[in-house]
Formats: sequence, structure tokens, C-alpha cells
Amino acid sequence: MYVIRLCPGGRISGAGKAPQTHVVTATATGPDTFSRGMPRSRNRTEAARPFAELLDDVRDMQPAALRVVFDWLAPAVAGYLRVRGAADPDGLTNDVFLRVYRRIRDFEGDESSFRSWVFTIAHNLLIDERRKRQRQVSVVALDD
Repeated sequence: MYVIRLCPGGRISGAGKAPQTHVVTATATGPDTFSRGMPRSRNRTEAARPFAELLDDVRDMQPAALRVVFDWLAPAVAGYLRVRGAADPDGLTNDVFLRVYRRIRDFEGDESSFRSWVFTIAHNLLIDERRKRQRQVSVVALDD
């Protein structure tokens, strides 16, 4: 089980909105057993694993941890790419997470730094996609 702090609706905390702690569980029995829990209460006796442990598991390429990170951030990344005009936001989101998983050993920081790092990767891939589209030659048929 991992702990991820989110604001209501999964957004980054803004002025006057304190982040809530959500408990995210993942088990090794399979990807379909992942579930995102309700906001954590003070009465809960079950200890949640900190973000550092999630990061360690992602670095070890544990499938459950990879799924937790993808399910946590992919909707926000896809939304960002969609709003910014990506030609294929879902495909680009997959590319973002492939790059995240390949370069995870280079990352050092906490939850908010990790989220920023993921969005920086998304932004850079979006810029690369735009440059690639600009370089493509378009064929126009001329009428006689």
C-alpha cells in the first residue's frame, strides 16, 4: 500500500485547498487488484507505505508499483497533452510513462517533485511532437 497526497478531484493543491492523503493499494496478485482508497482517516491502523517505498518499487520495476504510478498520473498527463493540442494524447501519454520508467533511476525528490518531473517529460515530448509535425512534408494535389 502506498500513500499519495492529492487534492479533491486529483488536482494539485491550490490556494485555500489543502491536499488530502489517499491510500493507494497494490498487490502482487495481478494488475486488476489495484484500487484507489478513500481519504485516509486518523483511526486507520493499517500503515501505508510512504512515497519513497513506491519510488523504490518503481525503480525495481515492480508491476504493481508501475501500475500505481500510471493510474495516479496518466489521466492528468493525458488531459494536459489534450488541452495543449497533441495529435495523439493517449499515445503520447504512453510514451511519457515509458520514458519515466526508463529514466526513473535518475530521479531524486519527493512526491511533488516527481509529479513535476513527469509533467516536464510530457511537455518536452509534446514539443518534440510539434517539431516533428512541422518538419513533415505535406503533399497537395494541383488541379489541371
